[in-house]
Amino acid sequence: MTTYKCYTEITQQREAWQQAVDNVLSAGDDLKRFVSEQQPDEIIFLACGSPYYLGQSAAMHWQRQLGIPARAVMGSEMFMYPETYLPITGKRPLVVVVSRSGSTSE
Repeated sequence: MTTYKCYTEITQQREAWQQAVDNVLSAGDDLKRFVSEQQPDEIIFLACGSPYYLGQSAAMHWQRQLGIPARAVMGSEMFMYPETYLPITGKRPLVVVVSRSGSTSE
């Protein structure tokens, strides 16, 4: 039987998500400290494709946890219309890039 890459990826999702959750939980205090040190006015989760939906969830979570406005933005939208998404002078955004592989062309 031929094993297809997509099938393998789908069947390994549970382990991948659990590892991601464990990593974030173990780094929680460091992440909060980092954000506090940066003193952002807003957090922007920048992503393309399916990670955009993860960015939406992350934005809601971090906004609730930190009380800082947060949102997800598609990478293509930021590229095409940066003036729409980046704050006016004097504001301090923290941009978090979300990627499945970490090596996409976007």
